[in-house]
Order: sequence, then structure tokens, then C-alpha cells
Amino acid sequence: MKSEPHDTSGPGRRRPGQAAALTAWLTVIGLMVMGVLALLLWPFGLLPDVSLLPVGTP
Repeated sequence: MKSEPHDTSGPGRRRPGQAAALTAWLTVIGLMVMGVLALLLWPFGLLPDVSLLPVGTP
């Protein structure tokens, strides 16, 4: 049986720093969404639960 050579140029391969950059962007976006929600709900006396903050930030 002949094994096929591994192709490392496919879409499944990422650079090592790319995953960290994606995580950082998702964290920033999550914090921005939580901030906007807090600003919108603050006049009504409803604030987001602070205990949920660790869920949105890794």
C-alpha cells in the first residue's frame, strides 16, 4: 500500500499566532457587546450579571 504525501497547504493549516489573534479578537468583540448591553440597559435599572463576565473572557 502506498501512502499519499501529506499536504500542509490546505485550509486546515493555520499559522501558530493566528489562533491567538482570533481568540483576542473574539474576546474584544465579546467585551464590546457586553459594554453596549450595559449602556443600553443601565437607564432601566438592569445591569448584566457580573458573574457571567468570566464566561465571555477566556
